[in-house]
Amino acid sequence: GINAEYGGIFSAAILSVQETIDAKYFKKPMCSNFRPTELTYSYNERVERWRELVKSAGTYSDLHMLLSILDNCIKWERSLENITCRSCKKKWNIKSVYLKLVTSIK
Repeated sequence: GINAEYGGIFSAAILSVQETIDAKYFKKPMCSNFRPTELTYSYNERVERWRELVKSAGTYSDLHMLLSILDNCIKWERSLENITCRSCKKKWNIKSVYLKLVTSIK
């Protein structure tokens, strides 16, 4: 079974991560072009069902599986680490951009 205190914290953390991801960064099964059956569900219905499963997870294995589903549904190729400059097409070094930003604030 799952410890109510820690399971709740872990569930809340997973749900918080999901909330920070914009819908355009999801791929199937969270996105709209996934049709597992003849019934089609909207993005909001699929996300809400996934969220319900996270909230009702009975074991840490269930939570791990649901976290894996979330991870596999993210379009990682669109992450900040893969952004390229539009004019020169060079890949950005996100760490150097971050350091420049931080040092310019000081």
